[in-house]
Amino acid sequence: MASNIINYITSKWQQVATNYKNLIIKDPDIASKMEAILRMISYFIQGKFPFSQELSELIYTVSNLLTLTNDEIYRYASKLTNIPSSSVLKIKRWLSVIEYIEVFIEVGSVRLIGDFGRWVVVLIVQILKATLRLILVLKHKDGIQQHPTIAPLKRDSKILPQANKKGLKNDTPSQELPVWKGERSGRFIRSLSADRRQFPNLEQYKVLIEQEPAPLSERQKLAEILYTIRPVVHILSMFTFGQNSWKPWLLSAFTDLSSLIAVGDTKKRTKQEQQEISRRYSLLLLYLLRSPCYDTYSKERVIAILGFLNRYIPGSSLIIGPLLEYLPYWQRTYFYNWMS
Repeated sequence: MASNIINYITSKWQQVATNYKNLIIKDPDIASKMEAILRMISYFIQGKFPFSQELSELIYTVSNLLTLTNDEIYRYASKLTNIPSSSVLKIKRWLSVIEYIEVFIEVGSVRLIGDFGRWVVVLIVQILKATLRLILVLKHKDGIQQHPTIAPLKRDSKILPQANKKGLKNDTPSQELPVWKGERSGRFIRSLSADRRQFPNLEQYKVLIEQEPAPLSERQKLAEILYTIRPVVHILSMFTFGQNSWKPWLLSAFTDLSSLIAVGDTKKRTKQEQQEISRRYSLLLLYLLRSPCYDTYSKERVIAILGFLNRYIPGSSLIIGPLLEYLPYWQRTYFYNWMS
């Protein structure tokens, strides 16, 4: 009896999952709209009632996980073959899930086990992330780690082959894409098996081709290790010297700067890796918003600048007003303020 119930539930779930896959494959806009609605709800309910921050983060987390799931379905339906090995892909999936749920875990732990418990949870999460990233760098030679680990796709129904517009008929992906990239020239060229009538616009496929990272030099590998362990070093130093001490702030800043200097020239890196290095340089500005620098020097100046813009730029209050209200929450949430 119990086995029959389990089989019935399993078959129904598989049917629902297949119908959902076929639905978003035929119209990717439906998936994008669902994700956008969830994000709008998460923004709208913030500060409206008790536990609203926790519920808002939960809904936002669900929207991100839904995006990750939909992108996986879309990648498979688009018959993307030049993906990493299965072990690399599994690690990247887990890393993406952790990145999407970490803020909710932090906010929820504050509510359930207090501030000290929150820092223990944050440390565990950062150790787990660092371990997975080091495995990618040292074992799988995965190059410079990007954030987010699995970037959201630019969805377009025109990318899907005609066969997939009718739904998922089997579980076997295509053997090749209709376009390949020359190793030396970097140009995208139509493959011999690609039908010009079926694939008239190969430009659409460029967004699906993931560039293979070039091997890191020993110096670049050291730089990536420094950047990866920086969050763990920072939190451990906070436990040692205290949250209000300048030592964790200085140690973290020194580690970030050392990592960026050690990376050196990135001209031979992939476009995605170059963008990641640029992102890391821009994140250095966040040190002005991180305690104790923010509490001691930056807070009054930042609020004064935002207040000035809010008063003298017409229409800016629609953006700056909510920003001023949200800034304290953002500043005290570790995974927002100390993102890596």
